[in-house]
Amino acid sequence: MSFRFDEVHPATRLWWAQREQCETCAHCTLYEGRGGEGVMLCSATFVGAKIAYCIDARSDDKPCGPDARLFTPKGQS
Repeated sequence: MSFRFDEVHPATRLWWAQREQCETCAHCTLYEGRGGEGVMLCSATFVGAKIAYCIDARSDDKPCGPDARLFTPKGQS
């Protein structure tokens, strides 16, 4: 499979859709990354001694997964 430079990678497109739900989750913590970009962490997940990025927590083999098993609406945690 090849991609043109003006095409969005399928994994990126999926994360864009998932991110909307993560932003409304009580476990989502936003902070400013090294380059000034916004970074989302899932406080309900840990990888080793670190909290996982939301995008990683939503992977197929991770605790939250694509179906957002750990999702809790803000205000209900």
